[in-house]
Amino acid sequence: IFSKDPDVNMLHIFVVGATQPVEYGIKKIKYMPYHHQHQYFLLVGPPLLIPVYFHIQIIRTMISRRDWVDLAWSMSYYLRYLCCYVPLYGLFGSLALISFVRFLESHWFVWVTQMNHLPMDM
Repeated sequence: IFSKDPDVNMLHIFVVGATQPVEYGIKKIKYMPYHHQHQYFLLVGPPLLIPVYFHIQIIRTMISRRDWVDLAWSMSYYLRYLCCYVPLYGLFGSLALISFVRFLESHWFVWVTQMNHLPMDM
């Protein structure tokens, strides 16, 4: 189901496939200049997919499902990360490091998973 699959559901950033453009056109949804998405994909898609979009989506899902144990484990990861790296790099350096690592991970993830979903019928 297109709206339920997190691998192909890019929400308001990209319009992909044959179904989503029609759906957005009927509902007159326009958040981004979609006629230019082929130009801004490499600047927005891979760098922001995992570092920003998926983290927000995962935390929102845990809260909406009231999955407090998973939320506590996720938050404990970030607390442990900050406790380990803030003394070494400072707060800004620690946030820059995790953002850079997630940025690299995001490029890999997009090319491996997203690109093989686009030609599929949804």
